[in-house]
Amino acid sequence: MTKKFWNILSDRNSDKDAVLELSKGLSITELTARLLVNRGIKDKKSADAFFSFADTVLHDPYLLRDMDKAVKRLEKAIEINERTVVYGDYDVDGITSTALIYKYLKKRGIKDLSFYIPERVDEGYGLNNEAIDKLASEGVTLIVTVDTGVTAVNEVEYARSLGIDVLITDHHECPEQLPDAVAVVNPKRSDMDKDEQYPFQYLAGVGVAFKLVCALEISRLGRDSDYLTDVTKEYCDLIAAGTIADIMPVLDENRLFVRMGLYKLNNMTGTGWKALRNRISGESNVQKKEISKFTSSFISFSVAPRLNAAGRMDRADKAVELLLAESESEALEIADYLCEMNLKRQAEENRILEEAVGIIERDGLDKNPIIIVDSEGWSSGVIGIVSSRITERYAKPSILISMTDNSGKGSGRSVNGINLVDALNACSNLLDKFGGHELAAGLSVKAENISEFKKKMCEYVGKSSEGVDLTSVINVECEVEPNELNLNQVKELAMLEPYGTGNQHPIFLLRNCTVSDITEVGYKHTKITVAKGIYNFTVLFFGIKRELLDVVKNDCIDIVFQLSLNEFRGETFIQLIGKDFCVCRESFSDEDRRLSALLPGIEADCGENVTRDMIPTRDDFARIYIYIKRRPGLFISHRELSAIDGSNVSLFKISAVLYVLEEAGLINVTAGSVKNGIAVYEASTVRSKIDLMSMPLIKRLNSICKHA
Repeated sequence: MTKKFWNILSDRNSDKDAVLELSKGLSITELTARLLVNRGIKDKKSADAFFSFADTVLHDPYLLRDMDKAVKRLEKAIEINERTVVYGDYDVDGITSTALIYKYLKKRGIKDLSFYIPERVDEGYGLNNEAIDKLASEGVTLIVTVDTGVTAVNEVEYARSLGIDVLITDHHECPEQLPDAVAVVNPKRSDMDKDEQYPFQYLAGVGVAFKLVCALEISRLGRDSDYLTDVTKEYCDLIAAGTIADIMPVLDENRLFVRMGLYKLNNMTGTGWKALRNRISGESNVQKKEISKFTSSFISFSVAPRLNAAGRMDRADKAVELLLAESESEALEIADYLCEMNLKRQAEENRILEEAVGIIERDGLDKNPIIIVDSEGWSSGVIGIVSSRITERYAKPSILISMTDNSGKGSGRSVNGINLVDALNACSNLLDKFGGHELAAGLSVKAENISEFKKKMCEYVGKSSEGVDLTSVINVECEVEPNELNLNQVKELAMLEPYGTGNQHPIFLLRNCTVSDITEVGYKHTKITVAKGIYNFTVLFFGIKRELLDVVKNDCIDIVFQLSLNEFRGETFIQLIGKDFCVCRESFSDEDRRLSALLPGIEADCGENVTRDMIPTRDDFARIYIYIKRRPGLFISHRELSAIDGSNVSLFKISAVLYVLEEAGLINVTAGSVKNGIAVYEASTVRSKIDLMSMPLIKRLNSICKHA
């Protein structure tokens, strides 16, 4: 488990007056008040504004450039029932944007209406000429893009040559040259004076699509109507899902969208959402058992992966069809399909991750400034997720490249401080195509250029990272005491929802906890039970296998975590969701770690540093072998082995014992990694006497000491 830097946002004495004022004025705990202060809310007036969810926070849609042109063109299409297609993207933002505009235009009477989502592998992102040809052959004369199109200069020109108008709604960064479209509606348009720019720059693609609907409703009904309340209630579920999945800041307008959307999803769930939630919950009948609640986390970690899975493993059309489904049977069938695609995606992701990590460890690629791995047979729709996991695991930028027919498609993720697009731009002569943003990008490269590409990327990132701290950062609100972690506090935290970018779910720090139990949960999760004073807590580390947690019973640890509830058999308990931890007192010195890492080439690198007391004895071998044999199938750490019978054995000696036992065939590593200090060992039965003190490594160590 890669350790992270803990950025503690405040101590318990900072801004004390503001904390006390908010606590008293709002009748909340001081801990909740401190969270508000950490978000820049230091008085009751600001707090009231933060907690307000009136639709008056929504901005006039006509403040968006070209909105009047977009409305005029769509009103014409509605009037003449023009052959129109909504052209979206294959991610959740694009899927929800497509469903929103399609639903609205259908409701307004365009019968000759369809939608189009490009196929990820063959077509790639955005407008493409092949798709335009297909749509032209079907008689389409108007394309409305959602969550895409702002960079499609050539494609829009090509569409015009075929008699197709293109109306663009997008939220991505704008190039210097905009497409010559009927309208380009984008809050990030840079071709305007600062005082002309839209007041909120961080709408998701689905948020921009919704603004178009608002403008159309103003044109149809007038500003004095209740149009805003009606359309917000009708489409807020789609806006919330797209905004959360696209990791947009949950601030300003987005905060209202997400709040209203989550309420609707939990209280007036549409057919598609209901079916997907039931399938995720493992229930086909909502009335029988309690099912999952729609939250930002549920959408991010459960709903979004399934909607995305369609585009990653097949085509995204099915995800749009789910959101448009009117019958329960159709919705359940599609939900089953999406869940099946997600299982396939997970299996493919795990397979690629295992293969990639194997290559990285075998070739020592983790020593490079950027990790670049290429292989055949990898799904190009999944490698981006795997790249994220590799970057998180090694705390370095990474790129995975899927090779097919002497060319490769790559997807990369970066860390704060390293701009991935700038790095790719420095190697642009070796690439067929690339694009993205600072922390995530895609590329196409010919096989003949991969070797040179890797070399140049390592050189560029190596120079760029000089003096840059690439350690992953966790923003911790503050240190807490165990008595503050109670049911009332969890309820108060709900006041700050919805959480998301710009208003992150609070993370706290609890120091000096004693580990009392460690348990594997399923295939890839770990549960730790800790105690501090009279208080006991369960800490769940999701997605972290036992072998990656170098912690043993009776360790004293500091933990950073999110606070949550666990309901079990009708009772509700406090539960901590672990984000990181550190052992308060390390068992081994840095020198001990350095020496143990040099085994078995010890004589060339250690020499006089090896002393007689560092060489394992027969008793050391026997004690460790017996300990391992009595714990089949359990993870055992080096620190655990060092403390057998109250002893304090060095890491060097532990490593030497394990090396010799494995070399002699007395133990095998069946899971985990000896290199990482924690593994599952299988002890073999001794069938004949083995003189461990005569094994090559022990002879070398004795020889070094003899000549020292």
